Amino acid sequence: MLVLAIAGCIFDYDEDSFVEAYAQVQCARLAECFRGYYEDEYDGEMDECIDDGEDAFDSVDNCDFDEDKAADCIEELRSDSCGDWYGDDHDDCWEVFDCGR
Repeated sequence: MLVLAIAGCIFDYDEDSFVEAYAQVQCARLAECFRGYYEDEYDGEMDECIDDGEDAFDSVDNCDFDEDKAADCIEELRSDSCGDWYGDDHDDCWEVFDCGR
């Protein structure tokens, strides 16, 4: 029961916590699955990568946020194998913010 309660909290995102979680997971996966790119781009500096990842969301200030898609996105990013990353578009991640485009 405790595990389910903790898991429920982990996957309950608001806009700020989603952006933080996305940047952290994205950078960890870059370091794992795209090591050459990660080293070339960030010189092994995880904080720099995370800052860039968070900055990528600066343009979504006035957009609608979908909590369910946010949870699905983070779960998908965490659970995909490196091989899945090469071919997956991570559709849920593109749909977290609706900016009326």
